[in-house]
Amino acid sequence: MFIPLLITICFAKDLTIYPTVNELCIYDLKDIFGSINNPSYELTPMDSPFIIVDSIQLIGATNHTMNDQPKSIVSNSRFTQFAVIDKQNTVYWTKQTLPVDTPQFLGKYKLNETCYSLEYIDDTTLIIDCMDSRQYNLFNFLQVGVSTKQSKLLDKNSINQSSITFRKMNILDDYCVLIGQSSVDLSIIDVYDLNVLNNTGNTLNTTVINKLAQIKDRTYQFKLIDFIAKFGLVYVLDETRLLILQYKDEWKLNLQIILPSKGVAFDVNIVSDLNGNEKFELVILTQNGKLYYYNDFVSTPTEMNIVGQSVQISNQYIIVQQDQNLLQINLDDKNIVKSKLWNNNYFIVSSQYSTLIEVGTTFTNRYILSNGYLQGQSKSQTNIQQQIILKATYIDIQHLQQQEVSKIIYQFLDIKDQNLYEISTPTLFKNAIQGNLYYEYLDPFLSGPNQKYQQESSQTDIILNFYKQIEQTHLIIPTDIVFQDTIATDQHLSIMVFQSKNLTIQLWGCSFYVPKSECLPLSIELKNDVQLTKNTFTGWIYDNDLYFAFTSKPNEIQIWEISQEKINHIQTIKNKGQTVTQLLGSNKNLFILLSNGDIDIYEFGLLVDKITPPEPAMQIFNNPYHSSQILIVKTISTIIIYRFNFVVEEIEYFMNYDSKVYISIYDQSFIVVNSSTIIEYFMSPQQNRIAKTLPLYEYKIVNPIYAVQSKHNGLLFIPCESDNKISFLVYQPQQQAHDSLIQVINTFIAGDLKNIIMSVDGFQISLFFYQYLKQNHLYQILQNTQATSLLKSTDQYKDYCQTVEQPFSVSNPFNQMDFTTQITVINRMEVITIVDTSLQEMVLGEQNQTNYLSLGGDWYKGQVVDIKVLCKQCPQEIVLNQPIYPITYNFLSNARIITKFDDDHQVVINKNTLIILDQNLKSTMEQYLQQEFYSIAIHPQQNYMILAGKNDKITNLQMITCKSPYSCSQLQSKTIQVSNIGQMYILQEDFLILSTPQEIVVYHITYTQNSWTLELKFSTNIESYSTCKGINYFFVSKIYTDNKPEYAITLLDSTNQILFLFYKIKNGSLSLISSQFRNIQNEIINHNQYAQQDTKYIQILSYTQIEKTVTQYILFKMIVMTNNVASYGMQFQFDFNYEYHSSQILFIINQYADWTTLAAGSIQTNKLCIPYSNGIKTVMLFYNIPINTQKITSPPTITSISGIRDDVLPIDIPPVVYVLHSEKQSYYLLTNLVRYKERICVNLYALYDQPILAVSNTVELDLKQQLTIFLTNDFSNASRQVTLKSLYEPIQQNASVGWIVAVIVIASLLAVGMLFFVMRRRSIRLSYQNYYPMQDQQLRNM
Repeated sequence: MFIPLLITICFAKDLTIYPTVNELCIYDLKDIFGSINNPSYELTPMDSPFIIVDSIQLIGATNHTMNDQPKSIVSNSRFTQFAVIDKQNTVYWTKQTLPVDTPQFLGKYKLNETCYSLEYIDDTTLIIDCMDSRQYNLFNFLQVGVSTKQSKLLDKNSINQSSITFRKMNILDDYCVLIGQSSVDLSIIDVYDLNVLNNTGNTLNTTVINKLAQIKDRTYQFKLIDFIAKFGLVYVLDETRLLILQYKDEWKLNLQIILPSKGVAFDVNIVSDLNGNEKFELVILTQNGKLYYYNDFVSTPTEMNIVGQSVQISNQYIIVQQDQNLLQINLDDKNIVKSKLWNNNYFIVSSQYSTLIEVGTTFTNRYILSNGYLQGQSKSQTNIQQQIILKATYIDIQHLQQQEVSKIIYQFLDIKDQNLYEISTPTLFKNAIQGNLYYEYLDPFLSGPNQKYQQESSQTDIILNFYKQIEQTHLIIPTDIVFQDTIATDQHLSIMVFQSKNLTIQLWGCSFYVPKSECLPLSIELKNDVQLTKNTFTGWIYDNDLYFAFTSKPNEIQIWEISQEKINHIQTIKNKGQTVTQLLGSNKNLFILLSNGDIDIYEFGLLVDKITPPEPAMQIFNNPYHSSQILIVKTISTIIIYRFNFVVEEIEYFMNYDSKVYISIYDQSFIVVNSSTIIEYFMSPQQNRIAKTLPLYEYKIVNPIYAVQSKHNGLLFIPCESDNKISFLVYQPQQQAHDSLIQVINTFIAGDLKNIIMSVDGFQISLFFYQYLKQNHLYQILQNTQATSLLKSTDQYKDYCQTVEQPFSVSNPFNQMDFTTQITVINRMEVITIVDTSLQEMVLGEQNQTNYLSLGGDWYKGQVVDIKVLCKQCPQEIVLNQPIYPITYNFLSNARIITKFDDDHQVVINKNTLIILDQNLKSTMEQYLQQEFYSIAIHPQQNYMILAGKNDKITNLQMITCKSPYSCSQLQSKTIQVSNIGQMYILQEDFLILSTPQEIVVYHITYTQNSWTLELKFSTNIESYSTCKGINYFFVSKIYTDNKPEYAITLLDSTNQILFLFYKIKNGSLSLISSQFRNIQNEIINHNQYAQQDTKYIQILSYTQIEKTVTQYILFKMIVMTNNVASYGMQFQFDFNYEYHSSQILFIINQYADWTTLAAGSIQTNKLCIPYSNGIKTVMLFYNIPINTQKITSPPTITSISGIRDDVLPIDIPPVVYVLHSEKQSYYLLTNLVRYKERICVNLYALYDQPILAVSNTVELDLKQQLTIFLTNDFSNASRQVTLKSLYEPIQQNASVGWIVAVIVIASLLAVGMLFFVMRRRSIRLSYQNYYPMQDQQLRNM
């Protein structure tokens, strides 16, 4: 996968913010400007409370004196101790520091040998690789705490000291030390045994590598560039390859990566985030100016254009030394964050903490790495809004200087300010109201606490309800309890744990959907001998299973697991000397706080580590779902931040805290609640610092120990008091202080909370439970307000998309603001309606003949799937033939591709066979294929066809030449270095055009009946066209001109762009005339139609010939299919120079409710078939689209004529939908969406514009029959009663002679009329002569 470095996805965002006094505001510059390559920033005015913080920010410095420049620098595994050896062979070291501190070099030791590098064996011992004057290798062991040295003489070195061009030492494990070195003629890596301190003789050299890598090139010679021993493996960079090796008494090759150019430098790391999610990362710099990035051993790297001399990985960044600059590259978007002028000082980076340590002869600097951010803080409030302007300047992919501007309006508020302030355009729904009942979680457009929404007028067809806090008063749950906890298992399910007075533990299951929850007891009860508390019970989800642990005795813990509705006892942990004070479960770990203040850490039941804080721990805090590696310990006076990832590491101390606190952790922050304040800290891999104080307004904290946190979504519930009443204040972390209080739950509690029982957990919806004085209260607490809309009727919404105005208000106890917003209403027409009542009677024609009666298609409206008829008096004589009419089931046993060969023939490809069908859909030829092919292109004159088949990372192309549809021959296949081919097209001039996920590739074909050649002409990377990225779908159109034809490639990309590339044939080559692109999302919205923010454009279908002759404009008409809204018939106009002129929406093809559209649509003339799926069922709808569309003022909405349905296909079987047209003006459908006898196959259907009633055996029918026609889909049904009437009425036998004469006269006249009517009925019947019912009763019996 080639990703050019200069990818710019820029979207400068404007902000309106209302921070409070002393609040620290931090905004990532990449969040404001998007992905920009190597930007420079400017902020005006310069005297505002805001500053730009550099992406490589100096955060700390210490001073020292070194004799000379460093030549090697190392740290211990935790990045808390550092050592340097300078060019005069003096070793310097630091004392143990915290990862957030700047190291201070305090000790030094002068060595008398020539030394090269050093490593930490443990936190107190350094091993230094040296060579004495006799050319013998020497290990010096230095105890850094006491400055004592031991030396061990080794073997004589293999390379003369004066010839060494590279030498480096790495520690592989506790027993092995590796020394790698190079000269012009020799490269080796020697293995030394630390136990006996001698060379093992297992040297890695050219001979060994030749054998391991099976290198056939006899001239190959091992040229060592660098090597790293990490994670039990040895990564070796040679000039020609990177080898990943294992050493255990002998060398073994795990993997080799062949380099396209000489290797220069590399780095490898396993990066872990604060949740313990690990990612393997490997970067390689090569001499041809490329940087290759491998992620989690993905075989195809990301390739970037980077020149450099060294490279290191630090968390989410790559640091490249490039001459006099340091390049900082973001690994997420592969853009350069910053190019910083550098003085060539040695530096080392942390893989975990986004930290860079620079060491000079007189100083040590500590930098933190970020994307750069805007930081603001003010000690005083501002009375009016003010503005700053932030500019980003960068060079785009066309090497042009660009500038983006962000305007930020701000006002610093008093912390007690409860007013509501507007921050964006007032709106309710991001998406349209679709269907009768629709809901959406609202994004706030106001800043302020405790917001509540309300509909202001009920005189509308739309009823709005707003949900934020819903008490579940209908539930009956246990009341005689001493303890309770809640553990959410997914978005709408949770387990509630109750301990009754007899100490039995019982589990209940609760489901919760707005606005109602339901809870039922589970058949799980556990006996216990200890009354539980919040500290002695812990429950958490890990790997989709529920775990909980609790104290069963003062010094005993039981661990249980609920998996697949079964409960299993995992383990009992006993502590002989100490009682258990607190338990916390997180991922695969259990943290146990003991009575002596120590913390035991268990992993899967095994004791793996122990924490002994500087003073005894009183409380421990953790969140198992967000920043789960962080453990916060509260001692008598200190808060200590620990990070646990295999080993425990202290990160930072915060001093002078009350003895009683509650701490909640969520993502990049933690909140400390003490007796009087709520303080939120910003937390990142680089640093932790106070961000803000959360407002309490008129409330006072009752006691911080009663606070509870919803772990999944971070919501913090704090009992507070105002006017002698207790309320629960609900805070959302990582919000501005003015927005942090999202709800207040009022109660009637007054006084002491000593006996209160509380718990909460949830995702978007939290279940909050509390019991006070034996009274249970259970609430649904929503993180964001949910708005639901109920559409009373769709009668007034005739079009697919329309907007209505809706008044509403937002308020809190302090003030109210009124708004009017526009709501878009989508009528998906899933409700079938009868729109024409004139269809009341049908008249039969000839007796003893099958009568075909057209029902028409304009008397019903809606997304019809099935049409059926019921006749109680005549069930055997009537068959309703639907517009999608089955002719042959299992017509083809299997098919992956069906496409047009010529006007009379179709090509079918299944797994190993190619079939050509004639106009009667009979096989003219079958050929066996050597492999499975997944794409095909056919020459316009049917001279040959090209098939594409996968073969690992390459593609096999098979040519099949054809003399006629009855005679085709396979030629030798060819291989191209292209993978993941999409569509393919062949031009009349023998150009093969194909697509990959990123490129359009063009070849020229030269062929005879016996051989062919393929010549690559050019490839076009889609990303070279401004904001285009990725190819979703494309097709090639021939443009008919008065001279030679021209061609257009129409392409859908993955960012909602539609790209038009216009070509002509010039001097035997395909020459680009013009390129035009449009944002198709904007085109649809600008025409007052609808598309959602997450709408994807999945397929385009062209259905008209394109001409460049006498008309003023060139018209491209196509169906643009979307995944989640309607599909659109669109027309794009270009002038004769292929400059874009305008677009138009011709018609709207309604979606099937909220089902997902599948990219398998097919069209022939005006017959369109589109499949939809809800993940369980698949429905294919048949539409008749308007072809001759003139100027459209309001595009019509097209609904289905009919459809077919079945269960979804297996994921490995693509849907096949193909509409074809025969010379007899008949339309057919081939599809595999409907199974035949549980078998997946391709069925053949005829397509007609309307349902046809076939009536047989009319002699035996009564004169009048009552028929009921039913129209159905998955959401509604409608019916229509119709009278079926016969023309033949019997003559009364007792009529008088006068009447007989009259009847004879009338009968004569009637005979003439009947003759005319019969002839007309025959003509009608003959118009359906190609319409064959399924062998009489066959259709009826299905």
